[in-house]
Amino acid sequence: MERHKQYIVEWGSVNDNVIAASKYVAKMIWDDSSEGRNRYFSQNVDHVYLEGEFKCDLTQFGFNLERPINITYTIYFTKTIGDYNSLFYNNGGDESSNSYSDFEENRINIVTGIIDGHISQEFFSNVMHEVEHIFEYSNGMQKNKNLYQSMRDGLKSDDDSVQWCSRLMYFCFKHERDAFVHEFYGKLLQNNFVGSFEEALNTFDEYLNAVSCRDMVIRVLPKTDVIRACQMLSISFEHLKKYSGFAINKLKRKLFNAYIKYIRTRVKNPIAAFETKMRNSSLVLSETKKIYNDLIIKEEKYIDRV
Repeated sequence: MERHKQYIVEWGSVNDNVIAASKYVAKMIWDDSSEGRNRYFSQNVDHVYLEGEFKCDLTQFGFNLERPINITYTIYFTKTIGDYNSLFYNNGGDESSNSYSDFEENRINIVTGIIDGHISQEFFSNVMHEVEHIFEYSNGMQKNKNLYQSMRDGLKSDDDSVQWCSRLMYFCFKHERDAFVHEFYGKLLQNNFVGSFEEALNTFDEYLNAVSCRDMVIRVLPKTDVIRACQMLSISFEHLKKYSGFAINKLKRKLFNAYIKYIRTRVKNPIAAFETKMRNSSLVLSETKKIYNDLIIKEEKYIDRV
């Protein structure tokens, strides 16, 4: 059934329904994995993991879904972050080894880990990224399937220029940008981040990858190779150059909005955004507001064009 495009209201470039739904899904994953109904599997001592599956009703959070969505998860147990990361090398593009969402399949798959007894710092950000995709699709914000498939095919190409252009196309898709923003917010939230926007941005791999990818395509690769790659992907070099600049700048602005929303949320919470500064002082409300306003002015100056 064709779904009509709905107007989606966001504050701080992050949707409150997605935040609430993501918290719900994250809690259900841990509740389900803690019930002991699932078995541990292992190929060897370094690949111990736990799998599970359940159905989750997200209509209560404004998702336009006709049935509960299937949530599948895999939780790896490793001693170090290096051991955890090594699980995903040379996977041959097997999508099941990473978190993903599929609206037509009615599924969200989350892959995460317990590393040296601690939950992966990317857990909640991965949940928010995939839940945002389902929210978009359920409200009529589907992607351009032909262009998206062209990008997916390009990522598997043996031609380096085609691969790089395909990666840059990936960062240009609006639905991916919005998912990155929610992923960013989830990472700040889970890790109780305290710091400037610049510091937050420099720890967010997706944004750094987008910038380096554009630099590679526009400034490093031979232009003739890039033009040929673009033709193979059914896009023009000029369009990719212009739109990727707009897309990455837009992403940065939305990440900033999400950061400010996070700071405001922390100011309202007992764990304040400036708890390290307040711990040894008794700032009155007006002083707290001044610090907050000064921060916004300072961080606004960090927003610049790509």
